[in-house]
Amino acid sequence: MGVAYRTSPRRLGKVYCTNRPSLLFHIPEGAETWTVITGLASDLGLTSLRTSPSGTLVWLERSLSGDFYPGPHGASLRLMSLDSVNGEIREVVSEQQSEFTTEARSPFAGLFNPSISPRPWVDNVTLALSGPQGETTRPMFINIETKEVTVPGDESCLGVEILDVTSDILLGRRSDPLTPGHLVTARLTGLNSLAELTFKEIKSPAPCPVPGLTWRSFSFNPGNIFTAHYIGPKSGSSVPLIVWPHGGPHSVITTDFKTIVMFFCQLGYGVLYVNYRGSLGFGEDNVRSLLGRVGDQDVQDCHEATLASLDNLPQLARDKVVLMGGSHGGFLVTHLAGQFPDLYKAVVARNPVTNIASMAGVTDISDWTWNEVGISYNWLHPAPETLTSMWNKSPISHIESVKAPIFLMIGKNDLRVPPSQGYEFYHSLKALGKTVEMNVYDDNHPLGKVENDVNVMINAALFYHKHLNM
Repeated sequence: MGVAYRTSPRRLGKVYCTNRPSLLFHIPEGAETWTVITGLASDLGLTSLRTSPSGTLVWLERSLSGDFYPGPHGASLRLMSLDSVNGEIREVVSEQQSEFTTEARSPFAGLFNPSISPRPWVDNVTLALSGPQGETTRPMFINIETKEVTVPGDESCLGVEILDVTSDILLGRRSDPLTPGHLVTARLTGLNSLAELTFKEIKSPAPCPVPGLTWRSFSFNPGNIFTAHYIGPKSGSSVPLIVWPHGGPHSVITTDFKTIVMFFCQLGYGVLYVNYRGSLGFGEDNVRSLLGRVGDQDVQDCHEATLASLDNLPQLARDKVVLMGGSHGGFLVTHLAGQFPDLYKAVVARNPVTNIASMAGVTDISDWTWNEVGISYNWLHPAPETLTSMWNKSPISHIESVKAPIFLMIGKNDLRVPPSQGYEFYHSLKALGKTVEMNVYDDNHPLGKVENDVNVMINAALFYHKHLNM
């Protein structure tokens, strides 16, 4: 069994994308031809094949039909099963689940890029996996026969990713914003239900939580829920704030421990991560609410979260709010600088999308540029009216209003958001007499080489210090 991906009329980028036309095939032992099991119409995206101890094949998939083809690059997935090559394909878990709420016993919101360990089976029919429910990673259990989904409610399960299952023991890694990742275990013996599951630490990390810091989550519900969480100094009167929306846009920043946050906290900053509407983990309708509304809904959510943190955390300084973001996060921080020029004092943008129109023909995920502005992708070049819509939803349409100094961090080998996006924005800012700097790295989209990641963050800190007069 295997998964094959469509490569015509063009090969689209696969990393971070679950919306790639694909099919499930079978090649009998010794045969030279294959049989398509599902996906022949190229209207499915498939991933994560696993086989149960009893031989049942399971996988994750999503439909690529709907309002906009092929749809958001990340979305809720459904779990499917197949008992034999000639058997009937069964849907075990639908992608349509209740929207996440902030209640202690929130309903299951769906499967969003779940983590599945190499040995994920609790028994012959129960699959253990982990994934975001809201902005918090939680373990989940799915019975592929009864289709029952169990999300344990004990506080010890919050922030746990399951790493292995053996005998009656689950091994996991747990963290929260102020507690580094550490190993935890849970025993299955003696439980009446997996809902009763609890995890215990093998060894407590110390000193934790990190002294002098605090973290707090905020939630907002303007029709579809979104959240944000602050990590930083718990006291003071002039703490500078870094507002940091995630990329994607269909991704999520979970409430786990991040060393880069500790770096900025040690320099005296607080960090606000924003999971705006369209993020993963909150329900399929929430994800799709952003299509056609980028540059507006997501920007407004980030700004509202910023104002809420300033209103509710007295240690924060209103005159020391800065921005950090990469990819679609870079799209958002450059938008915020143009739409709310009097609040944000400095911007660091890593490989930002600045002009969707000029990116449409050169990115490796051209479908993204169509779908996010609310148009189905037809594999062709955009028409004039489409280019206009792309331009109007882009940060470059607000560039004349920008007041904050901007530092662009660009990977010259980036296929996802080509470096031309940064170059175009840089030269336009320069032409308008704005304050702008740019570093270009021998790297690709994440700027993930260790030496580059370190360079970006140190230069960002120096840039903030300079423009906040710290």
